[in-house]
Amino acid sequence: MSQIWRVALIAGDGVGLEVTPAAAEVLAASGLTIEFQELEAGWACFERTGSALPEETTDALQQVDGALFGAVG
Repeated sequence: MSQIWRVALIAGDGVGLEVTPAAAEVLAASGLTIEFQELEAGWACFERTGSALPEETTDALQQVDGALFGAVG
C-alpha cells in the first residue's frame, strides 16, 4: 500500500496564483499519491476576511504533511 501525502496549496497573490498550480502539477506527476488541500493567505484574503493568515489556514496546516506557499503581497 502506498502512502498518501497530504499537501496544502496556498497560492497567495500575484505570481503565486500561477506558480502554485504549476508546482502542484509537477508534484502530481512525480508518481507519489498526493492529496492536495487549497488554503487561503495573502492580501486578497485579508481584503475579503480581515486576516492575511486566517486561523482556518493555520489549523489546516497542522494536519498536512507539507505545503506549497506562493507569493503574497
